[in-house]
Amino acid sequence: MVRAGVVSHPEEWHWSGYDELSGRRQRYRLIDFESLLNCVGMHESSKFIDWYNNTMKDELNNYHARKEFWSSSLAVGSKEWIEGLAVYIPRNKRELSKVNSEVESKAMEAQSTYLLKTSKRNAVSFTRSLK
Repeated sequence: MVRAGVVSHPEEWHWSGYDELSGRRQRYRLIDFESLLNCVGMHESSKFIDWYNNTMKDELNNYHARKEFWSSSLAVGSKEWIEGLAVYIPRNKRELSKVNSEVESKAMEAQSTYLLKTSKRNAVSFTRSLK
């Protein structure tokens, strides 16, 4: 909602995950923090919270338009995770690629970040198959 101009900071949009990810909300949480830490390869929630808060501060101070790959990709993540998802989409209907180094340098993960792209039709079929 920041990019849309509705709020100037994610903390102002009460329906976002900001309060949980920044460590402000401790009760009635929706985010499985243990699984999140596992996904990003961290073991201590305090380190994640520090990283998240610093990243948010940096991103808001150096605000740029939305990065295209977030909008055009079906999934973004490690090579192993993307390859695991890709098996559900016909080989000739998908595209796997590595995120460029400028974007990757901002990522917390030690691994390289990859994208999985497909047509909107295939993306809809894929997401329906997950239900």
